[in-house]
Amino acid sequence: MENQTQSHTSPDFFSVSTDRDDDDELQSMTGKGIMHLCSELIELKAASNEEFQRNIISNYSAFVRVFEEIEEEPACIDSPQPSELDALINDVSETLDLLLSENKIDEALDIMDLEDENFQRLKFEGSTPSDVLMLYNSVICERKAMLTHQLTLVAENPRTAAPELQMALDGLCRLGDSHLATRLLLEYYHLRIATGVHDLWCSKTYLYGLYIRELAKFVFSMISQASRSFIMLHGEAFPYASELIQWACEETKVFAVCFNKYVKPISEINGRLSTVVEAVQFAMLFCSLLETQKLELWPHLIENIRPCVEEILQKHIEHYKKVIGIFAATDSWVLGRYLVSGIVNEGCSSMAVWQQPEYCLLTSSSRKFVTLLQAIIEDVSPLVALQMEGSILSGLTNLFVEYTIILERAITCEKLLLKKMVQESIWQSHCLNRSLF
Repeated sequence: MENQTQSHTSPDFFSVSTDRDDDDELQSMTGKGIMHLCSELIELKAASNEEFQRNIISNYSAFVRVFEEIEEEPACIDSPQPSELDALINDVSETLDLLLSENKIDEALDIMDLEDENFQRLKFEGSTPSDVLMLYNSVICERKAMLTHQLTLVAENPRTAAPELQMALDGLCRLGDSHLATRLLLEYYHLRIATGVHDLWCSKTYLYGLYIRELAKFVFSMISQASRSFIMLHGEAFPYASELIQWACEETKVFAVCFNKYVKPISEINGRLSTVVEAVQFAMLFCSLLETQKLELWPHLIENIRPCVEEILQKHIEHYKKVIGIFAATDSWVLGRYLVSGIVNEGCSSMAVWQQPEYCLLTSSSRKFVTLLQAIIEDVSPLVALQMEGSILSGLTNLFVEYTIILERAITCEKLLLKKMVQESIWQSHCLNRSLF
């Protein structure tokens, strides 16, 4: 019985297993076929979409071209029927939406310009129903707002390169929003200046006047680039030119703040007025280069850095007063003979052979005082560019007055000493006469 059972059951078991294997293989083949079919369907759909989009654009262009090429007598021109305008409005909507989704800005702008002209013409003719015109205008305005928003995002992105920025701003001007384009342009360069100034300050790689040189070079270079971009965008006779000038003046103030922040501690630490003067020269040099672009910013630069430089000059004048006092304290007040040529301009004597050398009588402190004045004048002479003649002359006058007071005191002391010596001599003579008689 067991053998019979096995003989009956074994064929059934194997037949079932074989059927299941066939089903699995069939399912596997079916799955692959379905996947392959789906892949082909997706490719066909993509190709169909592309063909559909091309048809929309080509048909729209052809429609507009035919619409524009119709030339008859003005009295014989037939206005489009409402149904035709409805079709045109639908085509405009679909085409602009498609171009915006594909970021084809130039093509969208071209269509926008064309539709603006068509709308104005239809409005002027007055034969189109007002509700249709309102719908047409609404479609144009909505897409114009979308395009403006898209261009604004490009311009506000700090990573946008300058050429791409210029294209976005040109697009905004074509859409009739020149004011927005100007604002975005100036904001873009303001951000670049602020970032660059911060990076230079944090780098700490420039010492003394070199930092001011690099700072002035960078800031005024950015202002120059902004000016060129503005001219490319609007032209030289644009009414918003005052906005550019005002912006450039504000950025000059930004530079002046950094200038003042840097030169004050440098001057106090080193006590070198020449360092500050060198920084002033770099600032004036790069600022003056903008005059070729009709940007005269140096009056605003002078206005914002002169108070700081005058303060530094006054501190050095006070320091020089102390130096003069030290000269006088160690002076024996004995006159010496010094060559005039050597005092007036050391190392540059050009006396002829037949001329007799000229000498002057000076004390040791007087000689040092004259040398000090020459060094100061040589250092501060470039500050005339900051219109600081009055401050310079006032400082030199104070030094002369200070030394004059010292001389008066010295002469008074000498007189008192001489008078005392005379009195002592007379007394001694009187005592001697009394002892003799």
